[in-house]
Amino acid sequence: MPPNILIVGNICKDIIYSTQSYPPEDSKVKALSKEIRIGGNTGNIVQVLSQLRNCNVGCCVKLGSCQFSSHIRSSLEGDGVTVVGVVEPDMDIPESVLIHSSETSSRTCLHYRGNCNDLTCKEVLAAVGDMSGYDWVHLEHRRNGLEVLELAKQIKQRIPEVVMSIDIEKIREGFEDMLGVVDFPIVSKEVCRTLGFDNLQAALAGLSVHCTHALIVTWGDKGAGMWLAQGIDNLTFNSKMLHKVDQNTFTCDAFKVEDIVDSIGAGDSFSAGFIYSSSLQDKTMLPVSLLLACKLAASKLKHSDSSSTLDNFINHPLTSPLVKLALWLSLLLFFAHHEFGSVFFLVSIPVFVWQSMEEYKRGPRELSAYSVFNRNLEKLDGTFTSEQWERELKYGAAAIRKQD
Repeated sequence: MPPNILIVGNICKDIIYSTQSYPPEDSKVKALSKEIRIGGNTGNIVQVLSQLRNCNVGCCVKLGSCQFSSHIRSSLEGDGVTVVGVVEPDMDIPESVLIHSSETSSRTCLHYRGNCNDLTCKEVLAAVGDMSGYDWVHLEHRRNGLEVLELAKQIKQRIPEVVMSIDIEKIREGFEDMLGVVDFPIVSKEVCRTLGFDNLQAALAGLSVHCTHALIVTWGDKGAGMWLAQGIDNLTFNSKMLHKVDQNTFTCDAFKVEDIVDSIGAGDSFSAGFIYSSSLQDKTMLPVSLLLACKLAASKLKHSDSSSTLDNFINHPLTSPLVKLALWLSLLLFFAHHEFGSVFFLVSIPVFVWQSMEEYKRGPRELSAYSVFNRNLEKLDGTFTSEQWERELKYGAAAIRKQD
């Protein structure tokens, strides 16, 4: 069954101005374009997940009674997201004004919280209610770090089997304890540098001592890394981008993007890709989730919004087979564990054959060599048929040429 994923955090209103270059202080610069869209970590992650198949997405966020709050709810629900809103009538939606430089592809953010307070543990539990239907819960480590820590503990106590992840972009109260509570803490490069780690592998080694299950560290253009408490002896998936440091540690190179269009939301796209892929993977294939998350983050850099990120990711000539192969291997391992591996493999063969001959993979006027797959059973020119062979036997090849 498709996994049920809940994202808990804040959504804000992004106002993005694109300029030719970043304006110097005390200057007047013409904006090339203006865009208003749903933003914030939770908003970006939910919008990416909503485009993915085979998962059910929900979010718990604070909303007010303003027009943009109504837009958030209607827009996300229109994309199939279940919105659990903690409504405060007089609350203003936080706003982020972002200046995007076309020359350097950098973005500078001015964030205004207004009177919006972070979600508390009590508010989330009361709004969501029964969480037993969720397979994965993702949190944000907000300013009220101890409240988020208490929420994580409460969820684990109520549903021990649920998988939990959290984005940690700044050091808050309860930071080290949080690493040991959630299954997949995703720690940013900025946090690692603040703690004194100057490279990816050093951060993985230093922070993993606080973790009980796993650790994910992102490092921008240097890629990302993963530490797993339960090591993997033999990774059945090979890639030049994915590296095994030791039995417990894996790193993935960043995918190169020549012309960066927009870096806004790339980190959130990474988180969404990791959550989605890991929720479908067998635990022995978790490093592959790191690879797919890096690819999705790179795809976001090529687009100005999250709506087209996924199309580029899924339809990429390298990524699409990669996604299919990873999912197929995960399912094969799952069925093999339940002693149905041979059955799954045999069933897969006709499926692969059928997919390889699907009509949409040919050009609009391109015919298949097998007329049964063409409309009106149309044959390729020069096709040798049984009827032609029978006429040649009866009347000779000359009669056939004359008839043609």
